[in-house]
Amino acid sequence: MTENRHIPDHHHLFSACVLYVDLQPGHIHHSLATLWRLYNNVTTRYFAWTANGKSKMERMKNGTAQETKCNKGLWDCPRFKYSKETQELLQVMMQESRLTTFQQRHINNQLKTGGTLPVTCHPTSSTTPVQPELRISKGPVLSFRSQKRRAEQCSAGDNYTRERFRPSATRDLEKEKRRLQNIFATGQEETPPLPSRTRPANRTEDTETDRFQEILNEIEERRQFLEDMNALGKGNQYHHIINSEISQKIRELEVIDRVRSEELKRIEGKVQKAEEQP
Repeated sequence: MTENRHIPDHHHLFSACVLYVDLQPGHIHHSLATLWRLYNNVTTRYFAWTANGKSKMERMKNGTAQETKCNKGLWDCPRFKYSKETQELLQVMMQESRLTTFQQRHINNQLKTGGTLPVTCHPTSSTTPVQPELRISKGPVLSFRSQKRRAEQCSAGDNYTRERFRPSATRDLEKEKRRLQNIFATGQEETPPLPSRTRPANRTEDTETDRFQEILNEIEERRQFLEDMNALGKGNQYHHIINSEISQKIRELEVIDRVRSEELKRIEGKVQKAEEQP
């Protein structure tokens, strides 16, 4: 602070003392001795003040220099140095990935200074592109001031329209009368009659005939499948399987045929006995 300040010489200090004496009342009675005494007092105080200021500034400079020397090892850490192999590998990778000159220059600067490599880098500038701000639509502003509506506005809505009458489903009045009569007479509603569970007489024969026809259809399907496979050249893979299934179905047909023949013989015997009786 004191180095940049203008330091006056003795001539300026003496002129200032003379001006001070002239401004005092009764300056005619002041002699040259008093003026010289005032000049010595001012000069001694001024140079003492400047000496103190210089010493303070020197102490501050020495303190900051010592602090920088002490803090140099803490804040000025040695930067990491990349090896030549790593730098060559990065150069090859940059050429293969076809980076722009700006991106290559940015990565090379980081390699020289020992800084961290960037994860992402804009192709033309290091600044990230500014994303547009999302505008939130507040919607139409509704007025909360209470006001009266006109008759046309009130009648324009559906407030005065009546709902149409929609009749419900019609009921059988005779059935309702019988239901009420049963409730008054017995104290409970009439239970509907259960359906009869009579089994048809010829049901077994129908099932047997249906089963006989189903087996014939299954045999025909397997034969058709085997012919299709032979046409495709894969008949050897399914020949034994299909023939074994067809033989099983034929045995089932024989069993059903045997049962039918026994029933027919039994019926014929009964008919003959009935004819022989007088």
